[in-house]
Amino acid sequence: MALGLTKPDPKHPDQPLYKATKLVELYENEGGRIFPASPLNRIRQIFGPKYRPEGLEQVLTNYFGNTLLSDALTNVVIPTYALDDPDTAKGRKHIFLTNDDELSSFIYMREAARAASAAPTYFPPFRIPVPSELSATLLGKNYLTLIDGGVFANNPAPYALSIVKAGDLDVDWYRNQSKGFYEVLGRRPYDLEHLLLLLSLGTGQVPRAVPFERAWNWGLMGWSRALVDIAFSDPGVESETQDLMQPPGDYYFRLQPKTLVASTAELDNASKDNIQTLMRVTNDYMDLHHTDFDKLVTLLERERPQECQ
Repeated sequence: MALGLTKPDPKHPDQPLYKATKLVELYENEGGRIFPASPLNRIRQIFGPKYRPEGLEQVLTNYFGNTLLSDALTNVVIPTYALDDPDTAKGRKHIFLTNDDELSSFIYMREAARAASAAPTYFPPFRIPVPSELSATLLGKNYLTLIDGGVFANNPAPYALSIVKAGDLDVDWYRNQSKGFYEVLGRRPYDLEHLLLLLSLGTGQVPRAVPFERAWNWGLMGWSRALVDIAFSDPGVESETQDLMQPPGDYYFRLQPKTLVASTAELDNASKDNIQTLMRVTNDYMDLHHTDFDKLVTLLERERPQECQ
């Protein structure tokens, strides 16, 4: 979504190619291509990725073509997780792909989106090739192996906030740190000249409980699915992010329907009926919280300082 909204229009390079309504069509029309239905999917997921990546990659190619990450119309940060990062002894590290560092000069938007979509057990990791002239920065390696950043930042709001507070989008500094965002926030006082507006868009939440008796005897197989759910559901981040904002001046909007049922919330349930259900849930949520939306639109339409645009 972030990449789609910042991809420039070839005919009007200072304008985005896609509006949000066009990106909604991606989910409505391409879901079956990304998540092809098969009775073998559940069995396949036990031994490997549930889906082959070709459908997803073709959709991303159709939407993003050969647009580079560095061509983004505004600052954009895509969370990913490296399985073989050469800068760490253990070889694993969170990496933020941005439009404003040396990596973005060769990473395509479709590659960044593919890496950020490589949810464990659903899609295989994605390997981004690195040109030889830049491989020295990766200790001679000519690739990065990345998976979905949702494993550590499914709700990336506090990371976005910490990057801004850490030094006016000094992303290169932040990417090289192993500290958590609370430590990053302590790097310097919060002395930004302008107030912040943070809009955090959720994708729905299910209060999925696990009875003690059921979890007691779980081994590797039992916990594997539960741990994926835990990694991709972090409601506590909402209150933490709220605490990190500076009242009464800053504005924080968290838009998150919390009325989904388990089947509707399945990451790969792309059936037409389920898409329609999700749309109904969204419209009901917007009707219920219309005053928040009105306030948000009013704030977004206000003229901002040039350096904030």
